[in-house]
Formats: sequence, C-alpha cells, structure tokens
Amino acid sequence: MKLELILSFIAAVMHFYRVDLVQLPGKRNRRVPMLITPEVTRAMDELVKKRDECDIRNNAYFFANSSTGHVDNWQVLKDVCMSAGLTKPHLVTSTNLRKYIATVTQVNRLSVICFSIYFIIVISENITT
Repeated sequence: MKLELILSFIAAVMHFYRVDLVQLPGKRNRRVPMLITPEVTRAMDELVKKRDECDIRNNAYFFANSSTGHVDNWQVLKDVCMSAGLTKPHLVTSTNLRKYIATVTQVNRLSVICFSIYFIIVISENITT
C-alpha cells in the first residue's frame, strides 16, 4: 500500500513535468536543446494553423514574417525594452534572460523536490502509525 502510494505520487509529478525535447540549430552548426511543455506545444500548433491567414507560405522559419523571412529576436527584445521605457535597456539581453530563467527554474524545481520529499515522509509516517 505504502509503495503503491509513493509510486503513484512520483508518476503524477513526472506527468506534471512532461516535456518534449526539440533541438534547434545553434552557432557553428551545433544543436541547442529546447524543452517544450504541452501548453507551449498547443500554442505552437495554433500559430501554425494561422500561417495562411497571415499570408505566410513556404517559409521554413517558425516565427516567420512576410518581409524578411523571420523575426529577429534581438530586434524584438530591443523594441520591447525601448517601448517599456527602461532606463538601461542595453542590460536586457537574451543571454541575461536565459541565465535568469535558469536560476528561477532551479529554485522552483528545488522547492518542488523538497515538497515531494516532505510529502513522502508525511505519507510514510501516517501509514506506519
């Protein structure tokens, strides 16, 4: 009984963190891994369905446009920083954002792991008593 409960909890946690791995082309023909959650996959599917409505056909880029071929992420980031009125927009870079997101993700994952361990201990104590 105790083992079944723990295994079902672990399975639920694993299902919660289900992701797909996609490899994108990076610098010097290296592949860059990207993890995509089911929610993001559904959003990407919706974007693909709308390509014809936006007059984008026969374009290999996912974030395509009809003028230059693709959206330049650095230009979008720069435009958003300028329109937000940041005092130091040059400090917001994709590298800094990636590092920040990695740090926040690790902190969140650590809290989930701690909660999972606490949950398993509480279940074990309640079942054995």
